[in-house]
Formats: sequence, C-alpha cells, structure tokens
Amino acid sequence: MRTAATGAALLVAASGAVLAGETRRQRDLAHRVRMRPESDLQQVLGYLAGGAGWVALELVVRLSRRLRLRTIRTVAARIPSLPGPLVTVAVTLLILRADRWLLERLLRRLDEHSVVGSFAGLGSGPRPSEPERSGSLASYEPFLTMGLHGRRFVTQGPRAVRISEVWERLRETGDLSAVPAGIGTVPGDIGTVPEDAAFADPTGEADAAAASGPGAGLGDGSIRGTVREPIRVFIGRLGHPDPREAAEAAVAELERTGAFDRRAILLATGTGSGWVPPWQAAAFEHLLRGDCAVVSAQYSFAGSWLAFLIHRSAAVELSLALRRAVRARLDAMPASERPLLYATGESLGAYGGLGAYGSAGAMLRRLDGAVWTGTPRAARILAELLRTRRRGSPEVRPVHGTGRHFRFVGGPQDLWAAPDGLEYGSWSRPRVVFAQHPSDPVVWWSPALVWHRPDWLREPLGRGVSPGLRWRPFITFAQLTVDMPRSVDMPGGYGHSYHGEVVHYWNAVLGTGLSARACEEIAAAIAADLAPAGGSLPISDVSARILS
Repeated sequence: MRTAATGAALLVAASGAVLAGETRRQRDLAHRVRMRPESDLQQVLGYLAGGAGWVALELVVRLSRRLRLRTIRTVAARIPSLPGPLVTVAVTLLILRADRWLLERLLRRLDEHSVVGSFAGLGSGPRPSEPERSGSLASYEPFLTMGLHGRRFVTQGPRAVRISEVWERLRETGDLSAVPAGIGTVPGDIGTVPEDAAFADPTGEADAAAASGPGAGLGDGSIRGTVREPIRVFIGRLGHPDPREAAEAAVAELERTGAFDRRAILLATGTGSGWVPPWQAAAFEHLLRGDCAVVSAQYSFAGSWLAFLIHRSAAVELSLALRRAVRARLDAMPASERPLLYATGESLGAYGGLGAYGSAGAMLRRLDGAVWTGTPRAARILAELLRTRRRGSPEVRPVHGTGRHFRFVGGPQDLWAAPDGLEYGSWSRPRVVFAQHPSDPVVWWSPALVWHRPDWLREPLGRGVSPGLRWRPFITFAQLTVDMPRSVDMPGGYGHSYHGEVVHYWNAVLGTGLSARACEEIAAAIAADLAPAGGSLPISDVSARILS
C-alpha cells in the first residue's frame, strides 16, 4: 500500500514538473511572437482538454481492438475449418474497411455542412456597385452564388479613391523619389526595370540614380489621375462545379471587365472555402495603382484543414484549368499588348497554385512572377527546390543556385541578403518569392516528422521558435499538428500570419521600386481597411468566418 502511494506521489510530482516546464515554455514562446501569454487557468484547462482527448482516442482504439478480437473468435468458432491466420487477416481488413467507410461518411457530412455554412448568411453587405467587380449588376456571375468568402472578396478591397489617397500621401511624404522607370506608363513594361534600380539596392545608394530617371516625375499631382478602378473576378463553385467551365467563366468575366487591357493579372488561388488572403490582393492593387485584375475561383466549400484532406486534387485541377485558360487568351494577343501574368496563394492555396505547373522551370516559363506564402511541404515544386538547393544553405532559408529567380524569405529583410556564408547574384525576372516563417507550423509539418528528424531541426532555430524545440519521434509531429490551428491567430510576421510583409514581397517581384518606408505606409493603409470595428484583423478563412 505504501509503495503504491509513493509511486502515485512521484507520478503526480513528475507530471507537475512537466506541466510547469511546459507552461514556462509556452510563456516564452508567446513573448517571442509578441502575443499575450495565457493565464495559468487557461493552461490547466488546455491540459485537461488534451488529456480528455487522449482518453477518448484510447477508448476508441481499445473498442476497435476488442471488436476485432471478438469477431475473430466468433468466426473461428462458427467456421473452425478456416485457418486462424486467414481469419485474423480477413477480420482486420474488414475492420479497416469499416473504419475508412465511417471516416469518409464523417468527412462527407462535414463537407455538406460547409456548403450550408457558406450560404447560411450573407455576412458581406450589399453587392458591389462597380462594374469592374464580379457580382455587380453588370456581372455574369450572380452575387448570391459566390459563397461567404467570394462575396467578401468582391465587396472588400481598395477602390480607386482609396488607392489615390495612399499614393497622394506617399507623394507628400517624399517616399516616391526612388520609383524606377516605367511605372504608370504603358501595359507590360513592368519587366523593363533595370537590375540596378533602387529597389534592388538595400543600402539605398541607387536612390539618386533612380530619382533622376524617367519615373521620377510620378511624384507630381498626376498620381490621382493615373489610378484606375481595380478589377476583381470571382467564380463560385455553386454555379460552376466543373473546373473547365469555371475557368471559361473566369475568362469571360475578365473580358467583360476589360482585364486584358490592364498592366497585370493576378491568379489568386484561395483556400478550400474560397478565402483569398486580403493582404495579397490589396498589396498587388495598391502597388499597381489599380491598373490590374485579380481573379480567383472556388474549388471547395470546406475550410482549409478539411479541404486539405478531401479536396487537394480539386485545388490543383481548378488552378491548372484557370492558368491554361488565361494563358491561352494572353498568348492570342500581340506580345506588346498583353498584360503580365502573376500568381499567388497561401497555405492550401499555395499548394493548389503551384500544382498548376509541372516543375519550377515550367512555372518560370508561364508566369511573370509569383508570391507564395505559408506553402505546405506537400507541394511538389517546393519539394523540388528544397531537394536541389545549394549545398550549405539551410532548409529554413534555402538558396536555389545564385538566387537568380527564387528567393526564400522569413521576412522582408531576407529579400536581398543571403544566409551567412552565401551570396546572391542578380535577381532576374521572373521573380518568385517563397515566404515561410520559421515559426509557421503549416510550413514545417510533414508526416515524415513521425520517424525522421528534418534538416530545419538540425540547424539553428529561426525567429519566433522556442529554443527548447527538439525532434522526438511522434511527439514533434503531434506538437506541430496541435500548433497549426492557433498559428493563424499570431501577429503578422509570425506563425501562419503573412500580413504587411507581402507589400515588400510584391514590391520586389513587380519591380515597383518603392522604399521600405513607402511599403510600410501602404501596409498600414491596408491594415486600417481590413480591421473591423473590434480592431482585430481577419487573417484567415477561419477567423474571417468567425467575424461574420
């Protein structure tokens, strides 16, 4: 009796020590990512919830095992002529088949619930009044068939008046002195910006040369007159369930809105529910002063986590169909008149968007640039670039060749500075940015974590990562799995939250040549527009749904 009591006391003491250490680690992590740490009560409730989940899982496993053994005994008793090993294998396969059937039924019900949730409430206000937007009275696409996030996409975002205000403020503050040649002139000339323009020189030594170029006159009062109403096209899955049909509808909307007369078109692959990262689209529109079109099509009604399980192939199929349709229309135009084509996506959107290209080289041949944020390791092109990265470059910031086309960054400061011991060559077009925060579990999560220690856990840990993080079989995989849902609620620049930094990325990819301060001004304007009355930002498809 005394031995049992001593063992129980030691177990309680050990558990308390582990929980206390974990609490300190969580507080340290919250400090590193600039979040308010949870209280002791919240920590305890979290552990209790986790423990309850573990108990429930253990009960399910034991119930399944008991059912399998009982079935084996029953079959063996009724058909004794059958060999025992054969009965065991047959029953095990039957149980696995039944489990898969139940899982498929559950996922299907969740998917059906997502459809209802997407149309249960409007949550986006009245339809857009601008003919340049899908869902307007002039549009071919009915506003009510776009789903929750599609309606938000076409009703929100900067208008020409807002873009004019921001650029006028930049002119007044003198942040436009380094705009390189070509900005605000004819369509298709963005790619003519010289490599030695000011935006390619982080030291700012090229500012004087850029200020004396042909683009220096953009700082006058003509800024307001050069802004155009941005085009936003969205194709809902309810009205166009077939990928090819959806792509044709997107091209028709682009034709109707005059998108092929603009300077650039952005293919934005959303998450499963149709959510398009608002920072990406708004940054693109601000930097091009509205002389652009952003197009997206919906491939699922489910949220990111569910769509990742059941609709990954749908994301690739629709992205491929849309890319082919738009590219075919562009190729039919004279080269001097066609808009430049860019692409973007975040999380599952990056997975689907990258899936539209057979290889990294094919992407460079078919696009004029791209920004991918929070890309999962399952994306084939990302895996290709990691596998062929330069020897000695870390996985958290891999260098591909001399950085001629691809740059992997954890923040804007990494655009021009290679990791220690390495150097970048000139950054040629097309330019592609892969943004991956060291603290983003969506980026680093992989089933291989169960049995394999990845390179990024053999290297020095990046910004915002707890110094106590170590690879342990199964445990590290479980930690990242649990961290993923909360990572979307972190401040911009940490976790799975890619906010104002994307202005810097698009500034580099487009070659618009604004200073870092000007990019921050645009980011602040976008943040002010996105923040609802409560002051928080709808940074993901999950939080956007909650805020509706």
